Amino acid sequence: MVKRPIFLSSEELKNKFKNKLDQFIDIEKVFITEGVCIGNENVIYPNVYIMGNTNIGNKNTIQMGSVIEDVHIGNENLIGVYAFLRKNTKILNNTLVGPYCEVKNSTINNKVIIGHKSFIGDAIIGQNTTIGAGVVTANYNEGACHETTVGPNSLIGSNASLIAPINICNNVIIAAGSTITKDIKKPAKVFARVQKITEKEL
Repeated sequence: MVKRPIFLSSEELKNKFKNKLDQFIDIEKVFITEGVCIGNENVIYPNVYIMGNTNIGNKNTIQMGSVIEDVHIGNENLIGVYAFLRKNTKILNNTLVGPYCEVKNSTINNKVIIGHKSFIGDAIIGQNTTIGAGVVTANYNEGACHETTVGPNSLIGSNASLIAPINICNNVIIAAGSTITKDIKKPAKVFARVQKITEKEL
């Protein structure tokens, strides 16, 4: 059974963050548990849930509807809207985690862009890498979770699937819609699509 979090009341929040109230657009509409640490010059929108041993650095923007639990967030990141950051995730600096993204048990290095509606689980994403919209790291296989590694300066096209365990080196471009099932060991442009078009006369 999932343990129900105990959120601080509005008055407790105001006391805990009494010198940082200007970081909250509406502190009456955020939900934070006791162990959370928040730095300086952040912007936290309403209807954000921050829980567990979460540490948020400086100059981040956490947009509305985002849920964050047991996560480290560095500096100058943009999160959301409606992002879900799960346990043991590290978001370093100058990174975008787009709308409706889920990130679980992963390290996202500096200057990474993760497009909307992507799932990144059990992964290490190298710096300056772009993850297109709808990308999935298929981390669960044969009863266990497996790791995906994407090297720096890579581009993973929209709706690509990375079937873990898998290791993609630096400076790789993967075409949109590709399904990648084996390691990519040197910089390359990769296309992995099966296309079947069936037409019937009306």
